[in-house]
Amino acid sequence: MTESPQNPDSELMLKITACQGKIFALAISMLGDHEAAADIQQETNLVIWGKAEEAKQVGNFSAWALKIAYFQIKNFRRKQQRSMLLFDSDVMELLAEDATEMVSSMDDRLNALQNCMKCLPEQHRQLLEERYHHGLSVKDIARRVSRSANNIGVMLFRIRTQLHNCISQRLRGDKA
Repeated sequence: MTESPQNPDSELMLKITACQGKIFALAISMLGDHEAAADIQQETNLVIWGKAEEAKQVGNFSAWALKIAYFQIKNFRRKQQRSMLLFDSDVMELLAEDATEMVSSMDDRLNALQNCMKCLPEQHRQLLEERYHHGLSVKDIARRVSRSANNIGVMLFRIRTQLHNCISQRLRGDKA
């Protein structure tokens, strides 16, 4: 049996993978519980996988997947009705709308961040990577570059401010 060069299952897997962050963000914003959000994410993946044929026909896969996640969240909440901290369905609807808007804007914000990062000097990008990607403390970075922790803190503040301004400009449509 000869496999086609582009396996339909791998295409679906790529689409599912691409919207994992959005699904989790929706779940965590509506549930406030990381463990429950991770469970919802997995259940949503299973439902999507079970609807593989339907998924091939969907125009906006991400929106479709988020709708499935929303229904998984509603189902989860229905099962958890014993908890006194649950919102009523009207509040949940409002949260879902807000979360969906927030999740849909994440792609634009991420693209803007990536473009703004490219505009930074290499030294600034490296400083951000050490602090936020590798999790080094300001003191550790200061020791490594033979500067004061205060100096590094001020530099990080200025870089974050520059990134914030750049992202805001890009989201408004200005070129930064």
